[in-house]
Amino acid sequence: MNLSTERFGSVPRQYIECTEDKALPIETQRRQHAASPCEKVHPLEGSHSPFFSQPKILCRILEEVAENLKDR
Repeated sequence: MNLSTERFGSVPRQYIECTEDKALPIETQRRQHAASPCEKVHPLEGSHSPFFSQPKILCRILEEVAENLKDR
């Protein structure tokens, strides 16, 4: 499969910022999602592995994302 602006741009994107990430600092994360704009950015006070550091909060965010996609 080849990526194209039309195909890549048609995929709805949301981003979960891990504000306590030491592997990928918040500044880097923000540059990344600014370069590929997202519909919504979800800040999460957690480490690089939020499924370990903040699993309940991560789950709530993912449920919200899924609910928003379901309504399309």
